[in-house]
Amino acid sequence: MPWSDGPDPYRRAAWLGGYALAAVLAGSEIVILALALNPDVNADYRAYYIDRTTTCLNRDAVG
Repeated sequence: MPWSDGPDPYRRAAWLGGYALAAVLAGSEIVILALALNPDVNADYRAYYIDRTTTCLNRDAVG
């Protein structure tokens, strides 16, 4: 028996494990993308950093 002929159940388990890992990674990437496209942030943060509709945060000016 050559070394390249490994037991078939182990080869199938490795194959399924690889596809399962790829599916989990793809799913997590989709979740992260959805969170990035729909951020749940404060209205002041959204106006300053995302929409750029204000020039300053709601803070008192010093000086």
